[in-house]
Amino acid sequence: MTTFYTKPDSKITDLIRDVMHAYHQRLEAIDLKLSVLMAHTVEDDTGQMPPALKLHGYPALAITKILSLKWRAHGLGDAEILIDAGRWELMAERQRIALIDHELTHLEPITKDDSIVRDDLRRPKLEMRLHDIEIGAFADVAARHGPESIERQQYDRFVAVMSQIEMDFVA
Repeated sequence: MTTFYTKPDSKITDLIRDVMHAYHQRLEAIDLKLSVLMAHTVEDDTGQMPPALKLHGYPALAITKILSLKWRAHGLGDAEILIDAGRWELMAERQRIALIDHELTHLEPITKDDSIVRDDLRRPKLEMRLHDIEIGAFADVAARHGPESIERQQYDRFVAVMSQIEMDFVA
């Protein structure tokens, strides 16, 4: 698979800025600098468009990571968001907003005594916020072991946490 990268257009960077302003004022307040790239692929031998991004072997719509001091010194941002350009084009505006909100939620400023911790370049130090729920499951294991399986336990936790939120897919 061939992957190449381009800078996002102003419509995308404006959307990111708007989502940060609406939902992530703590990142806006520390003057978070983001490096954003659009990841592209080309059709494979079968004419299919493979995902441009993968995380842990699974297709990903976007990937966020914190950049090291070295890359910050090169003039890049405090963090990087990679977006699968092909999948982005297929998304509705509300889905794009939700995706950007999700990616920004991963970024947590590190604080000490209610102050932002800063690196040697005076940029804010960040840490990755992990997902509230992470599910890795094998259907055949769940079928064999039912409630005793890790799969079922993860599912039960998912339902317990997510049912507290009004969602169409939770009965």
